[in-house]
Amino acid sequence: MKKVLVNFLYQASFQLLTIILPMITIPIVSRALGAEGIGFFGFTTSIVNYFLLLAGLGMASYSIREIAYVKSDTNQLSKKFWELQLFNMFFSITIFFIYSLFFLITAKHYLYLIQSLMILAVFFDISWLFQGIENFKEIAIRRAIVKILALILIIIFVRDQNDLWVYALIISCSQLTSSVILWHPALKLIEFKKVTFKEIFSHLHPALNFFILQVSATIFVNINKTILGMTSTMVMVGYFTNSLQLIVVLGAVIGALNKVMLPRMSSMQKEEGEKLFIDTLQRTIHIQLFFTISLMFGIIAINEKFIEWFFGSDFYFIKNLIPILAPVIVFQQLHQAVANQFLVPKNELRFYNLTMIIGTLLNTIICIVLIPFVHVYGAVFGFLSGQIFLAISRVGMMLKKSIFKFELIKILKWSFSGCLMLLTVWLLTNRMAATMMTTIIQGIIGGAIYMLLTFLLKANPLDQLLKK
Repeated sequence: MKKVLVNFLYQASFQLLTIILPMITIPIVSRALGAEGIGFFGFTTSIVNYFLLLAGLGMASYSIREIAYVKSDTNQLSKKFWELQLFNMFFSITIFFIYSLFFLITAKHYLYLIQSLMILAVFFDISWLFQGIENFKEIAIRRAIVKILALILIIIFVRDQNDLWVYALIISCSQLTSSVILWHPALKLIEFKKVTFKEIFSHLHPALNFFILQVSATIFVNINKTILGMTSTMVMVGYFTNSLQLIVVLGAVIGALNKVMLPRMSSMQKEEGEKLFIDTLQRTIHIQLFFTISLMFGIIAINEKFIEWFFGSDFYFIKNLIPILAPVIVFQQLHQAVANQFLVPKNELRFYNLTMIIGTLLNTIICIVLIPFVHVYGAVFGFLSGQIFLAISRVGMMLKKSIFKFELIKILKWSFSGCLMLLTVWLLTNRMAATMMTTIIQGIIGGAIYMLLTFLLKANPLDQLLKK
């Protein structure tokens, strides 16, 4: 568990950085580009992501698992690396050429041209190697440096709506750089091995299981923006993009645990007993619930005062969307935890894929039906409904296939503490001005109340960790 904790701290530190940096860039970009500019970027990115899906062919998660199986054998590790990477390069470069034809015939083609760098990033991406061997330090430090440099460039060069292409270039280049810089430490870990054409493409069939999952996941995340952009306005896409981005960013630190635990749970399932596997799963999922429940109530508590000064007047409308999307923080992290720490290690990929497909269809159908009538609210309800379905279905499978048990009393205590925190923060700060200082005060009050109540109710998992 010590290595897991160290890896989590590196990954969580990186994810914390991904929270802090957007807190600086989002207000700058939102004010510079406006709702329409954010909408254009969100819409084009949603299209590009479909090509990124094809370029990756589901290799990221599959490769982590395959590397985790052979990480203790340098010879096998090197051989597996080249098999997986050459397979990845073949598909990504093929999709790059297909994409090159696409952007020539589209409006705003300069954005699509710039974002083609993201596909090259897939070509060079080997982060799965370091995740598979549980070396999160290399990924976290290098990508943190790139993100900080990108932040500086955004502050300097993104000034108004005419700088949309500059913003797209900075984001795309940062992704490409994050992939390329991992090759230097990687070549110190692995040796060059000759692999045959047959060995390379032996990964096609098993990777397709992950690819089906990635298809559904990519459509799930992007379909709302795509349908909004096609049937409504780019302003509405901008509203949805920033609302969802805020929710995703807040859950990012908690999501770090899922990434860290995927290789560990895969190797544990193979090498350790079932009881230790489930005990570890119960601890990590309950710690996630402790934090995500507090974040859900916390974002609702600060929402109205926060939106006005953070996003600017162009985005004041999204104060109506954030409370509806807030439960996504809990449901998304829960179903991802079950997927990464139970379904993948248990090789329950068929069920994993099935739930993702059904969740995506549910999200898509709700969007198609509601967006023409209620616009951005349709996208919000579609996304939330899909997340709830994924959480319920995957948790149900986990309970059915294992001895896992939820500590329902503690979950109720966390929810009660969250509700009381929300009410207290609202009563104490309702008449305060919408400023950064107000949000800081709300955060301090809310955090202190939640921690104090959970300690008093003997439901704070940090108490046990501190004692250990």
